[in-house]
Amino acid sequence: MNSKDLLHTIINDFYDFNSHESESDQASMQKFVAFLNAKYDTEKIEVRPLTDADTEIDLLVLENENEDKRDVLLLFIYLFKYARNYIKMALAESEIHTADEFAFVISVLMTPELTKTDLFQRNIVEKTSGTEILKRLVKKGLIHEYKSDKNKKNIYLKITPEGEGVITRVLPKMQEVTEIVSGNLSAFEIKNLLKSLAKLEALHNDIYNQHKDRDLTQILEFIKQAK
Repeated sequence: MNSKDLLHTIINDFYDFNSHESESDQASMQKFVAFLNAKYDTEKIEVRPLTDADTEIDLLVLENENEDKRDVLLLFIYLFKYARNYIKMALAESEIHTADEFAFVISVLMTPELTKTDLFQRNIVEKTSGTEILKRLVKKGLIHEYKSDKNKKNIYLKITPEGEGVITRVLPKMQEVTEIVSGNLSAFEIKNLLKSLAKLEALHNDIYNQHKDRDLTQILEFIKQAK
């Protein structure tokens, strides 16, 4: 391919890229480069199946019109489990023992006058589960509940000196977890991944907070309209 042909190819690719972008999206060189990488990277991505057994039920579970979307789901499941295991290792000698407990304590530390409702919503935890997690942390003396003169209806939360001490001791290990989870990705790959994940999380956060009463069929239709 000579320079002229290459230029024509790039121009055609740009028009193709532009047709895939919604009107609300801002085009950027980073997005265009990511589009080209996805289009011309012909290396087959091997995703480990849920099972090695070749059975009819496996084929039924894994069959999907779009294998890439199926593999995204599988990879999210795998990565969540890996990350959960690393976090468990980091918290092994701490007063907090789960990722949710850590998220609760760090959220209260970083957000003054945080209410219980806001805490649960921010950490994507249902009220029943969130209440149980918070009870454990209050009982351990890591978080303090109080009412404000500004709004006596809400219960506010603040970190205790003991809670600050726990976070101070745990953070170095959690920093190691962030390095481990990022794994062998380059800085460029991490930036591209962050943009895609942030876009995906924003959509699902909206569904969780505003449309959780819908069934799966309705949610799928909502997502199709959001593209």
